[in-house]
Amino acid sequence: MKTISATILAFFFTFSIIAQTPIFGPHTSGTWEKANSPYLIYGNITVHSDSILSIEHGVEVVFQDEFSFTVEGNLQAIGIYGDSILFTVQDTTGYATGSYTGWNGLRIYIASDSSKLNYCIVEYSKGFGVYGEESDIKIDNSNIKYNSTGVSVFAGSYLQINNSIIEKNRGSGLNIGYYSSLVATNVSTNENSSDGTSVAGNCNAVLNNFNSLNNGGTGMVVNLSSLPLSLLT
Repeated sequence: MKTISATILAFFFTFSIIAQTPIFGPHTSGTWEKANSPYLIYGNITVHSDSILSIEHGVEVVFQDEFSFTVEGNLQAIGIYGDSILFTVQDTTGYATGSYTGWNGLRIYIASDSSKLNYCIVEYSKGFGVYGEESDIKIDNSNIKYNSTGVSVFAGSYLQINNSIIEKNRGSGLNIGYYSSLVATNVSTNENSSDGTSVAGNCNAVLNNFNSLNNGGTGMVVNLSSLPLSLLT
């Protein structure tokens, strides 16, 4: 009986070691499967312009230091209700004082295709939780929290965000600027240390059932330039 018990314990111990995947970069693509989670990130990683990375529901992506995740191709991070995808860092000690070792956020940069995050949690980045430049991004049913800044898109990006919460970031919650467009439905940017939402000049925004409450700065800052801002609330 002791032999059988020892064998069972050895099996589960071995399985716990195997069921994690180190990622060293610099390039990544393919599918990150739940069965191989967590994915431990040990370097800066990039999805090239000709590549697709799919992440299954329930996957945990855990950055081991201040590494970045850049998407120049296509990211499909598709969680499901009750089994979200988590982007986080291995050590959150010192977050309240800013002395923690965070990662450098998800950077979608001049991407060749539209990237999607559905049922995702993005947390503890020392930079932007999600940053977009000249890219199309869709975020649904997600929580962006405890980052330096929640979500920022610039330079002709298009952001569609639905049923999501951007909260408790150390800076601002949501920034849109420089010829970018925002369509947001059922979105809250609450309890951020700076402004909840900031829309710079030359932008278009359509906001439906949008809340920006209890932020350290202004709930919404609108700085218009040569193009009008379109708001539907």
